[in-house]
Amino acid sequence: IKDASEWVRENADGADVLAHHVGVDYWLDGWKGSEMLASWGGYTPESPQLKAGTILVWDAQYSVQESFGFVPERIESSGWELLESYAHGTVRIYRKL
Repeated sequence: IKDASEWVRENADGADVLAHHVGVDYWLDGWKGSEMLASWGGYTPESPQLKAGTILVWDAQYSVQESFGFVPERIESSGWELLESYAHGTVRIYRKL
């Protein structure tokens, strides 16, 4: 999560960012480069509110819960591209196309 947060800090300036793991909020505390979307905002991979360019910090512990529905297959079939992967694929960064 720390590595993914550092990627966001270095690369996501101006993009909306969605993350489900509280560690991302911790590591990005005080960063003003982008808008952090509310984890519990009712978003799904297909949500029209998630505009092109939105960055998703996906993690295998929280993002896949039914309340979020961000399983890799659904993300990839909904127009997201994988940009980076950390911790043997358990943390990933996607961008909405």
